Amino acid sequence: MRQRAPAPEAAAEELVGRDGRRRAHVGRQVKALANNVREKIKEAGGTILGMEGENAAEWVLVDAGDVIVHVMHPAVREHYNLEELWGAAARARAAA
Repeated sequence: MRQRAPAPEAAAEELVGRDGRRRAHVGRQVKALANNVREKIKEAGGTILGMEGENAAEWVLVDAGDVIVHVMHPAVREHYNLEELWGAAARARAAA
């Protein structure tokens, strides 16, 4: 599942979340998805500022500057619920 949410002001322009689904291979899927994102950004002429979490492969962050991609194990994604966190930040800014 892929969802986008507005990012908090001091961070990136956009949050992109993606999770691996096949239970037996989810760690490899998370890492493969993150690597694919990195390659597609480079092919499109973008710059990768960094990647974190590749070794554990439960949550890999791909930093492309204005866009930060989080690729997560489904249980990790459910636990941290970033879409709700970033959505709450956007609602707070709108109310201010």
